[in-house]
Amino acid sequence: MALDPVPWFTGGGAEHGPEVARMLAYAATSGSEGVVSSADLRVTALPTPGAAVRVYPGGAVMLNRYPGAPNQSYTARSASATDVAIPATTSSGGATRYVILRVDDPQYGGQAPANPVSGPYVRYAVVNSIANLTYPFIPLAKITQPASTATITQAMIADARDLCNPRRESHVLMGTPTVGARMESSGGLEYPSFRPNIAIPEWAGKVSIIATIASIASVGGNTYGVMAASLGPRGSNQFRSADTNYDVDLAGVEARHTFVIGGKGTIPAALRGTTQALGTEFRRIDGPGYLITRRGTSVIYQVTFEEAAI
Repeated sequence: MALDPVPWFTGGGAEHGPEVARMLAYAATSGSEGVVSSADLRVTALPTPGAAVRVYPGGAVMLNRYPGAPNQSYTARSASATDVAIPATTSSGGATRYVILRVDDPQYGGQAPANPVSGPYVRYAVVNSIANLTYPFIPLAKITQPASTATITQAMIADARDLCNPRRESHVLMGTPTVGARMESSGGLEYPSFRPNIAIPEWAGKVSIIATIASIASVGGNTYGVMAASLGPRGSNQFRSADTNYDVDLAGVEARHTFVIGGKGTIPAALRGTTQALGTEFRRIDGPGYLITRRGTSVIYQVTFEEAAI
Protein backbone atom coordinates (compact mmCIF):
# COMPACT_ATOMS: atom_id res chain seq x y z
CA MET A 1 0.00 0.00 0.00
CA ALA A 2 1.41 3.41 -0.96
CA LEU A 3 2.02 6.02 1.70
CA ASP A 4 -0.89 8.48 1.84
CA PRO A 5 0.71 11.76 0.76
CA VAL A 6 -1.44 14.03 2.98
CA PRO A 7 -1.37 13.35 6.76
CA TRP A 8 -4.04 14.64 9.12
CA PHE A 9 -4.01 17.60 9.31
CA THR A 10 -2.05 19.61 6.72
CA GLY A 11 -2.79 23.26 5.88
CA GLY A 12 -2.21 25.21 2.70
CA GLY A 13 -5.20 23.85 0.82
CA ALA A 14 -4.12 20.19 0.92
CA GLU A 15 -6.83 17.65 0.11
CA HIS A 16 -7.17 14.99 2.80
CA GLY A 17 -8.17 11.42 2.09
CA PRO A 18 -11.15 9.94 3.95
CA GLU A 19 -9.07 6.92 5.00
CA VAL A 20 -6.78 9.16 7.07
CA ALA A 21 -9.75 10.81 8.79
CA ARG A 22 -11.28 7.43 9.57
CA MET A 23 -7.95 6.25 10.97
CA LEU A 24 -8.00 9.26 13.29
CA ALA A 25 -11.40 8.14 14.63
CA TYR A 26 -10.05 4.59 15.05
CA ALA A 27 -6.99 5.79 16.97
CA ALA A 28 -9.01 8.21 19.13
CA THR A 29 -11.28 5.36 20.28
CA SER A 30 -8.52 2.74 20.60
CA GLY A 31 -10.20 0.59 17.98
CA SER A 32 -13.34 0.25 20.07
CA GLU A 33 -16.92 0.64 18.85
CA GLY A 34 -20.34 1.23 20.35
CA VAL A 35 -22.46 4.10 21.59
CA VAL A 36 -20.62 7.17 22.87
CA SER A 37 -22.54 7.82 26.11
CA SER A 38 -24.48 5.45 28.32
CA ALA A 39 -27.98 6.57 27.25
CA ASP A 40 -27.21 7.03 23.53
CA LEU A 41 -29.37 5.32 20.87
CA ARG A 42 -31.49 3.50 23.43
CA VAL A 43 -34.33 1.49 21.86
CA THR A 44 -37.77 1.31 23.47
CA ALA A 45 -41.32 0.48 22.54
CA LEU A 46 -43.46 3.40 21.36
CA PRO A 47 -45.36 5.27 24.10
CA THR A 48 -48.43 3.52 22.72
CA PRO A 49 -46.98 0.22 21.47
CA GLY A 50 -47.31 -0.29 17.72
CA ALA A 51 -45.52 -1.72 14.69
CA ALA A 52 -42.29 0.16 15.34
CA VAL A 53 -39.71 0.91 18.02
CA ARG A 54 -38.21 4.24 19.04
CA VAL A 55 -34.46 4.93 18.86
CA TYR A 56 -33.42 7.85 21.03
CA PRO A 57 -30.74 10.43 20.13
CA GLY A 58 -27.03 9.86 20.58
CA GLY A 59 -23.75 9.10 18.91
CA ALA A 60 -21.89 5.98 17.88
CA VAL A 61 -18.56 4.68 16.59
CA MET A 62 -18.52 1.81 14.07
CA LEU A 63 -15.53 -0.15 12.83
CA ASN A 64 -15.02 -0.26 9.08
CA ARG A 65 -15.85 -3.89 8.25
CA TYR A 66 -15.50 -3.52 4.50
CA PRO A 67 -12.78 -5.81 3.12
CA GLY A 68 -9.43 -4.09 2.66
CA ALA A 69 -10.14 -1.22 5.10
CA PRO A 70 -8.24 -1.93 8.34
CA ASN A 71 -7.79 0.50 11.24
CA GLN A 72 -10.69 2.74 10.28
CA SER A 73 -13.84 3.83 12.12
CA TYR A 74 -16.94 5.81 11.24
CA THR A 75 -18.69 8.14 13.67
CA ALA A 76 -22.40 8.96 13.42
CA ARG A 77 -24.81 11.17 15.32
CA SER A 78 -28.58 11.38 15.73
CA ALA A 79 -30.00 14.64 17.08
CA SER A 80 -33.56 13.43 17.61
CA ALA A 81 -35.59 10.30 18.23
CA THR A 82 -36.44 8.08 15.24
CA ASP A 83 -39.18 5.46 14.92
CA VAL A 84 -38.07 2.29 13.11
CA ALA A 85 -40.71 -0.02 11.62
CA ILE A 86 -40.60 -3.71 12.59
CA PRO A 87 -42.19 -6.27 10.26
CA ALA A 88 -45.09 -8.28 11.66
CA THR A 89 -44.74 -12.02 12.15
CA THR A 90 -47.14 -14.51 10.63
CA SER A 91 -48.97 -17.47 12.10
CA SER A 92 -46.18 -19.77 10.91
CA GLY A 93 -43.89 -18.72 13.75
CA GLY A 94 -42.11 -16.02 15.71
CA ALA A 95 -38.94 -14.14 14.77
CA THR A 96 -35.78 -12.77 16.31
CA ARG A 97 -34.65 -9.50 14.79
CA TYR A 98 -31.98 -6.91 15.47
CA VAL A 99 -32.20 -3.15 15.18
CA ILE A 100 -28.81 -1.87 13.99
CA LEU A 101 -27.17 1.37 12.94
CA ARG A 102 -25.24 0.86 9.71
CA VAL A 103 -23.07 2.80 7.27
CA ASP A 104 -23.23 2.60 3.47
CA ASP A 105 -19.98 3.84 1.91
CA PRO A 106 -19.93 3.79 -1.92
CA GLN A 107 -16.13 3.88 -1.78
CA TYR A 108 -16.27 0.21 -0.79
CA GLY A 109 -19.34 -0.82 -2.74
CA GLY A 110 -21.99 0.33 -0.30
CA GLN A 111 -25.32 1.69 -1.44
CA ALA A 112 -24.97 5.18 -2.95
CA PRO A 113 -27.40 7.81 -1.63
CA ALA A 114 -29.79 9.83 -3.73
CA ASN A 115 -27.82 13.00 -2.92
CA PRO A 116 -24.02 12.52 -2.81
CA VAL A 117 -23.62 15.78 -0.86
CA SER A 118 -26.13 15.27 1.95
CA GLY A 119 -26.57 11.50 1.90
CA PRO A 120 -27.81 9.73 3.86
CA TYR A 121 -24.83 7.41 4.21
CA VAL A 122 -25.99 6.09 7.62
CA ARG A 123 -29.32 4.57 8.57
CA TYR A 124 -31.17 2.30 10.97
CA ALA A 125 -31.92 -1.19 9.69
CA VAL A 126 -33.70 -4.33 10.89
CA VAL A 127 -31.87 -7.62 10.22
CA ASN A 128 -32.42 -11.23 11.18
CA SER A 129 -28.80 -11.87 12.16
CA ILE A 130 -25.74 -9.81 13.06
CA ALA A 131 -23.26 -12.59 12.30
CA ASN A 132 -20.75 -12.07 9.48
CA LEU A 133 -22.01 -8.67 8.32
CA THR A 134 -19.43 -7.07 6.03
CA TYR A 135 -20.34 -3.41 6.43
CA PRO A 136 -19.89 -0.98 9.37
CA PHE A 137 -22.64 -1.38 12.00
CA ILE A 138 -23.41 -1.65 15.68
CA PRO A 139 -26.35 -3.57 17.20
CA LEU A 140 -28.79 -1.52 19.26
CA ALA A 141 -31.51 -3.95 20.30
CA LYS A 142 -32.65 -7.55 19.95
CA ILE A 143 -36.37 -8.03 19.37
CA THR A 144 -38.05 -11.37 20.03
CA GLN A 145 -41.50 -11.49 18.47
CA PRO A 146 -44.07 -14.25 18.98
CA ALA A 147 -46.03 -15.56 16.03
CA SER A 148 -48.83 -13.39 14.60
CA THR A 149 -47.48 -10.25 16.25
CA ALA A 150 -47.43 -6.75 14.77
CA THR A 151 -47.30 -4.74 18.01
CA ILE A 152 -43.90 -4.46 19.68
CA THR A 153 -44.00 -4.22 23.46
CA GLN A 154 -41.16 -3.40 25.82
CA ALA A 155 -41.02 -7.01 27.01
CA MET A 156 -39.93 -8.07 23.50
CA ILE A 157 -36.94 -5.68 23.43
CA ALA A 158 -33.52 -6.55 24.85
CA ASP A 159 -30.73 -3.96 24.90
CA ALA A 160 -27.84 -4.97 22.62
CA ARG A 161 -25.68 -1.84 22.91
CA ASP A 162 -22.06 -1.76 23.96
CA LEU A 163 -20.34 1.38 25.16
CA CYS A 164 -17.34 2.64 23.21
CA ASN A 165 -14.39 3.13 25.58
CA PRO A 166 -16.30 2.89 28.88
CA ARG A 167 -14.77 4.71 31.82
CA ARG A 168 -13.43 2.67 34.74
CA GLU A 169 -12.45 3.69 38.24
CA SER A 170 -10.88 1.38 40.83
CA HIS A 171 -10.39 1.76 44.59
CA VAL A 172 -8.78 -0.28 47.36
CA LEU A 173 -9.98 0.37 50.93
CA MET A 174 -8.43 -1.29 53.97
CA GLY A 175 -9.28 -1.24 57.65
CA THR A 176 -9.50 -3.16 60.91
CA PRO A 177 -12.85 -4.09 62.49
CA THR A 178 -13.68 -3.95 66.18
CA VAL A 179 -11.76 -6.66 68.10
CA GLY A 180 -13.80 -9.37 69.82
CA ALA A 181 -16.94 -9.10 67.68
CA ARG A 182 -18.74 -12.46 67.38
CA MET A 183 -20.63 -13.87 64.42
CA GLU A 184 -23.18 -16.28 65.85
CA SER A 185 -26.41 -14.90 64.39
CA SER A 186 -28.70 -17.10 62.30
CA GLY A 187 -30.67 -14.03 61.25
CA GLY A 188 -27.76 -12.43 59.43
CA LEU A 189 -26.00 -9.16 60.16
CA GLU A 190 -23.43 -6.73 58.79
CA TYR A 191 -20.17 -8.25 59.94
CA PRO A 192 -17.36 -7.42 60.60
CA SER A 193 -17.82 -3.79 61.61
CA PHE A 194 -15.56 -2.08 59.03
CA ARG A 195 -17.93 -0.17 56.69
CA PRO A 196 -16.10 2.52 54.72
CA ASN A 197 -17.92 5.03 52.51
CA ILE A 198 -17.21 5.33 48.79
CA ALA A 199 -18.39 7.86 46.19
CA ILE A 200 -20.19 6.22 43.25
CA PRO A 201 -19.64 8.11 39.97
CA GLU A 202 -22.78 9.36 38.24
CA TRP A 203 -21.72 7.54 35.06
CA ALA A 204 -21.20 4.17 36.78
CA GLY A 205 -23.55 1.48 35.51
CA LYS A 206 -21.75 -1.61 36.82
CA VAL A 207 -19.65 -2.46 39.84
CA SER A 208 -17.42 -5.34 40.84
CA ILE A 209 -16.51 -5.88 44.49
CA ILE A 210 -13.95 -8.23 45.99
CA ALA A 211 -13.96 -8.27 49.79
CA THR A 212 -11.23 -10.09 51.70
CA ILE A 213 -11.61 -10.74 55.44
CA ALA A 214 -8.18 -11.82 56.65
CA SER A 215 -7.09 -13.47 59.89
CA ILE A 216 -10.53 -13.93 61.40
CA ALA A 217 -10.80 -16.61 64.08
CA SER A 218 -13.20 -19.50 64.59
CA VAL A 219 -13.78 -20.93 68.07
CA GLY A 220 -16.02 -23.48 69.74
CA GLY A 221 -16.04 -26.12 67.02
CA ASN A 222 -17.39 -26.35 63.52
CA THR A 223 -19.61 -23.66 62.03
CA TYR A 224 -20.91 -22.90 58.58
CA GLY A 225 -23.07 -20.30 56.91
CA VAL A 226 -23.16 -17.79 54.07
CA MET A 227 -21.61 -14.39 53.42
CA ALA A 228 -22.08 -11.63 50.84
CA ALA A 229 -20.72 -8.19 49.91
CA SER A 230 -22.94 -5.13 49.59
CA LEU A 231 -22.87 -1.51 48.49
CA GLY A 232 -25.47 0.80 49.97
CA PRO A 233 -27.95 0.42 52.82
CA ARG A 234 -29.35 -3.03 53.50
CA GLY A 235 -32.71 -3.57 51.86
CA SER A 236 -33.98 -2.00 48.66
CA ASN A 237 -32.00 -0.14 45.99
CA GLN A 238 -28.62 -1.61 46.78
CA PHE A 239 -26.04 -3.83 45.13
CA ARG A 240 -25.59 -7.17 46.91
CA SER A 241 -23.46 -10.04 45.68
CA ALA A 242 -24.68 -13.61 45.62
CA ASP A 243 -24.23 -15.60 48.83
CA THR A 244 -20.94 -17.47 49.22
CA ASN A 245 -20.72 -20.43 51.59
CA TYR A 246 -18.24 -20.60 54.45
CA ASP A 247 -17.52 -23.82 56.31
CA VAL A 248 -15.12 -24.22 59.27
CA ASP A 249 -14.74 -27.69 60.80
CA LEU A 250 -12.51 -27.79 63.89
CA ALA A 251 -12.69 -29.78 67.10
CA GLY A 252 -12.82 -26.82 69.44
CA VAL A 253 -9.38 -25.44 68.50
CA GLU A 254 -9.18 -21.74 67.67
CA ALA A 255 -7.83 -21.13 64.18
CA ARG A 256 -7.43 -18.18 61.81
CA HIS A 257 -9.06 -18.02 58.38
CA THR A 258 -9.25 -15.79 55.32
CA PHE A 259 -12.55 -15.41 53.44
CA VAL A 260 -12.87 -13.89 49.97
CA ILE A 261 -16.25 -12.66 48.68
CA GLY A 262 -16.80 -11.39 45.15
CA GLY A 263 -19.59 -10.11 43.01
CA LYS A 264 -20.34 -8.07 39.88
CA GLY A 265 -23.59 -6.48 38.83
CA THR A 266 -25.62 -3.42 37.93
CA ILE A 267 -25.72 -0.34 40.14
CA PRO A 268 -29.33 0.76 40.80
CA ALA A 269 -30.11 4.23 39.43
CA ALA A 270 -30.84 5.51 42.95
CA LEU A 271 -27.21 4.89 44.00
CA ARG A 272 -25.44 6.59 41.06
CA GLY A 273 -23.82 9.87 42.02
CA THR A 274 -24.18 9.20 45.76
CA THR A 275 -21.85 8.19 48.58
CA GLN A 276 -22.61 4.77 50.04
CA ALA A 277 -21.14 2.34 52.55
CA LEU A 278 -19.40 -0.90 51.63
CA GLY A 279 -20.11 -3.86 53.82
CA THR A 280 -20.05 -7.62 54.26
CA GLU A 281 -22.93 -9.65 55.62
CA PHE A 282 -22.75 -13.00 57.41
CA ARG A 283 -25.39 -15.50 58.49
CA ARG A 284 -24.64 -18.63 60.48
CA ILE A 285 -26.67 -21.66 59.43
CA ASP A 286 -25.52 -24.33 61.89
CA GLY A 287 -22.77 -25.55 64.19
CA PRO A 288 -21.80 -24.92 67.83
CA GLY A 289 -18.86 -22.68 66.91
CA TYR A 290 -18.72 -19.10 65.70
CA LEU A 291 -16.44 -16.54 64.10
CA ILE A 292 -14.74 -13.81 66.10
CA THR A 293 -12.50 -10.86 65.20
CA ARG A 294 -9.05 -10.74 66.79
CA ARG A 295 -6.09 -8.38 66.74
CA GLY A 296 -4.74 -8.66 63.23
CA THR A 297 -8.14 -9.21 61.62
CA SER A 298 -8.43 -6.93 58.59
CA VAL A 299 -10.88 -6.19 55.82
CA ILE A 300 -9.81 -5.22 52.30
CA TYR A 301 -12.21 -4.05 49.59
CA GLN A 302 -11.30 -3.82 45.92
CA VAL A 303 -14.03 -1.92 44.07
CA THR A 304 -14.20 -1.17 40.35
CA PHE A 305 -16.88 1.03 38.80
CA GLU A 306 -17.54 0.72 35.07
CA GLU A 307 -19.58 2.80 32.69
CA ALA A 308 -22.26 0.83 30.85
CA ALA A 309 -25.17 1.38 28.50
CA ILE A 310 -28.30 2.20 30.51
